[in-house]
Amino acid sequence: MLTRSSLTIRLHPNDDVVIARGQLVGGTTLIDEKVTVAGLVPPGHKVATRTIAKGQPVKRYNQIIGFASRDIAPGEHVHLHNLAMGTFDRDYAFGIDARPTEFVTPPATFMGIVRDDGRVATTSASCRRSTARRRSRAASPSTFAVRRSPHFRTSTVSWR
Repeated sequence: MLTRSSLTIRLHPNDDVVIARGQLVGGTTLIDEKVTVAGLVPPGHKVATRTIAKGQPVKRYNQIIGFASRDIAPGEHVHLHNLAMGTFDRDYAFGIDARPTEFVTPPATFMGIVRDDGRVATTSASCRRSTARRRSRAASPSTFAVRRSPHFRTSTVSWR
């Protein structure tokens, strides 16, 4: 079955830019944004989704990250060559968009142990043999049991 995944990540609906999930080449259409990429955009970099006039603020996370140092067209790479810092009034009302956590019902569980002090842990973990040897040397023999795994260069370390 074929699935479609977006080539970019939009962090907030009010943002002027989206983030490239992979390298984007000129002519690529960003379907979700209805924008065509102009030029090369490296992974993790910003792409303008609307026209940004020179001097206008550029928003990411719905926060001003800089000001356009020249006119920026939709689909253009937004970086140091067309983004500058400037002064502006800052609103330090952080957390105003916070929402209460919606917990799952019933609560999630896992196969693990509860220690005497209330902390929890898993009963085993896979790791490289070298890590398992270091852990077993650092702990007393009653703390760890190291078993070689049939998998390449791994062992299983069990906490008792």
